[in-house]
Amino acid sequence: MEGVRFALGRFPLVVVLLLAMLTSMFWRTVEIVMVPVAIEVAGMGPEGLGFLYTSLTLGEITSTAVLGGLAREVPGLSLVVLFNAVLGLPMLLAGLLPSPPLLLGAFFVSGGLFSVASALLQSFLQASVPKSHLGRVFALVNVALALGVLPVLLVAPLVRWLRPLGVLAGVATLTLAGGAMLLVVLRLKRP
Repeated sequence: MEGVRFALGRFPLVVVLLLAMLTSMFWRTVEIVMVPVAIEVAGMGPEGLGFLYTSLTLGEITSTAVLGGLAREVPGLSLVVLFNAVLGLPMLLAGLLPSPPLLLGAFFVSGGLFSVASALLQSFLQASVPKSHLGRVFALVNVALALGVLPVLLVAPLVRWLRPLGVLAGVATLTLAGGAMLLVVLRLKRP
């Protein structure tokens, strides 16, 4: 409860928790709908689906290797939000044009963006939260990630109604819009 009171009393931490929920919802939905998109729509087959997820990991590894040389300053919250929001952009393009090369590229780029976004979030929290509350705040971020999975229960009915590509484009748009709204709120909140 002390951690919840601490986080809810600080606007930037509320933004981080909302961002964690949004990002979690985005990734879980993408993981679910990418199977029918890759196999049924793009005709990639099971092997292609495996290669798709491998490209995600390669994007994460590549960006992590580059991050070591770039990480010099503590990021601002706006940058953290921006990187989490643009995760949706490659998937929106992949949902609109689901060809195998574009899907592979979207997963590679999204993996890289996610790795950068995660590193920025970690740096921001470590720099802005007192050490006495850091463990509690990271625990709350994990709770927010878990709560972000709950809307995924709606994916199956949405897939029947909107088809997999519609759900992919929809969750990508929602991620972009949610990030944009958080950026606007941050700008308005700034003194």
